[in-house]
Order: sequence, then structure tokens, then C-alpha cells
Amino acid sequence: MRSGSIVAIVFHLGWLALAAGALVGCQTNNSPQINELYLINSLAGGDLLPIVADNPPDPGDIREMRNCSEQKFHSPRRGPWVGIENKELAAEAEVVHRTTDRVVRVGDPLSLSAEITYDDEPLSGDWVRLFVGTCGGWNQIADRKTDARGRAHFQIRNRLPVGVYGVVFQVVGDGSMSRAELWVLPRETKIIGMELTGGAFNELDDPSTVVGAATLASWYTNQGHLVVYVDLEPSKNYPVDQLRGMLRKEGFPVGPVIRVSSEKDSASIGEVGWGEMAASPQGTTEFVVSRFYGGDTRVEWRLHQGGIRATEVLSRERFCQSLVEDKSCGGWVQYLTEIMPESGEDEPQPPPNF
Repeated sequence: MRSGSIVAIVFHLGWLALAAGALVGCQTNNSPQINELYLINSLAGGDLLPIVADNPPDPGDIREMRNCSEQKFHSPRRGPWVGIENKELAAEAEVVHRTTDRVVRVGDPLSLSAEITYDDEPLSGDWVRLFVGTCGGWNQIADRKTDARGRAHFQIRNRLPVGVYGVVFQVVGDGSMSRAELWVLPRETKIIGMELTGGAFNELDDPSTVVGAATLASWYTNQGHLVVYVDLEPSKNYPVDQLRGMLRKEGFPVGPVIRVSSEKDSASIGEVGWGEMAASPQGTTEFVVSRFYGGDTRVEWRLHQGGIRATEVLSRERFCQSLVEDKSCGGWVQYLTEIMPESGEDEPQPPPNF
């Protein structure tokens, strides 16, 4: 055999192997496994490999999102206090910093806020650092001085891709912090809201779950929707990461906790309240929930005050009032336990008399 023919054969075999490697290397975890030798045989003129087409993932499916929020945070750096009064306040009082998880659509403007307090006293005019945790590690984004009410507000210029990120607000003087999550969602993601008190838990102080609520939330998550837990009474001062831990312990799927308050205390008359300012400079959370499970008849008004637009609100109290015979509201429990569709993926529907 001529040397030129041998070189040509080796060249073609090498090209076929390279093509096979490229095709195999481009597989995702969801792609069917391809036998390399069979693929080479097919390219060389053997039997053709049948085309296997995977169904493309739903672009709004949260199960396809990267979650970078669970990384451990540690920043040993400290800095000087601006004033001796703040240093003494931090040394004598308990840390009660507050923030909220944040939900935005990809490409939308982003702002993050925290309220820095010790007991009931705000940390005024001192430095706070903002860190955002990506899958590549933690990054210090900016630093701001708190205002007279202890609020530190950050506008984020860079647009983050779809994913879940960690957020830490750290006081420079003593290193104390408040931690939250940032959810950057695809435009197509469907959001299901559930009120913490009355929707998920009966009471937060002695948490017992509403029967059927965790199953309902899990069903929506398994469809690729995002379940958002809304705290309409954030005066309890539970940190959002603690609330997420309580939900996880009771079997609820992972999701952000949004703290929204329509109440304004005497110090904030004429200004935005804590829950409103925590969401954005305009005082709105700017997202729509497709369905919301709440505790009382005021929930729709309170959602509106917090800037959350719900196309359908299912109130446990309103549901119970619609019952003719069962005034104990056992019908709500039965409704949540039987709401799951028996087959298929049809969305659960409210009862006819609701």
C-alpha cells in the first residue's frame, strides 16, 4: 500500500475520532449516551444512528437554574467605627439587622437594602459592605454609609445572569452581618406565592404547618415553578435565612422569603416603611404571582400595598366563610390535601364555590 494512502486513511480516521469526541463532549447530563464506536461506524458509511431528540427544557423552569447561594461566607476584615457612639452601641446591644430575599427578572434593574439595628437603635452614619456570592466565590460589590434610620441601600449596575446568589450585608466596625438570597429569574418563570402565616404555618412563634401546604408547594416546584414565601408580618424579626431553615425542616421546597410590610410606624410617616424600602427605591417588589395562598381576607390588599400583583388569591379565611356547614374550616385542610391532580399536569383549581 502506498504511503500516501496510509496517510490519507490515518487522516480520515483521526477526523472521524475528533468528530465523535466533539459530539460526545457536547452532551449535557440530560442527553442520551452515544456509543462512540457505533457513531464512527455510522460516519464511515455503516448503519445510520437513529436521531434521538431530547425535549428542550422549559426556559422558565427553576430546576435548570444554578444555585450559588449556599457557599460559606467569612470575611475577617474589620475597619474603624465612624463614631464612638456607634462603637458603644454595638458593644452593649444585641444585633437585630434585617433584610429580605430579592426576586427580579433577568435584565431588570436591581437594588438591595438592609436595615442595620442593635436592639431597637439604628446604626446611623456608619459603613456597611455588600457582598454577592456567585458560584466562583464571594465578591465585595460596594460600601455605603447608613442613613439616620440605619438603612443601607445599594444600586447594582451590573446585570447578573439567571441564577440564585448569596447576599451579605456586613457592618465594617464589628463584622456583624445580615444574609439573604438573590433570585434572578428567567422572564418565563411562573411564580406561586404562599403567605408564611396562614398559608404555610399556622403561627410563626410556635410553628405548625398548615396541613397539605408543603405538598401543594412541592407539586408546583415539580412543575418548574418558583414558590415564593411572603412574610406580611415582618415585625417578628426572624432573619430570612432562619425562616428558610424552618420551611426546609417542615418539608417545604426551596424558595425565597420576601418580607413585605404595609404598616408605617410613627417614625416613618410620609416616608416608605421598612418592608417597602427593602424591596426597591420605588417601594415595590415588582413581580407578579400567578396564584397566592394566604391566611385572611386582607391578604389581597396587603399584597397590593407591598407591590405584589396576584392574578388569583386564595384566602383560607375567605374559603372558610364560603363553607355552609363546616364552620371550623376543616374544608380548607381537606381542600389542600385533595387539590393535587390525580393524573397529568393540570394545574390545581379552586373549588367552584370559592
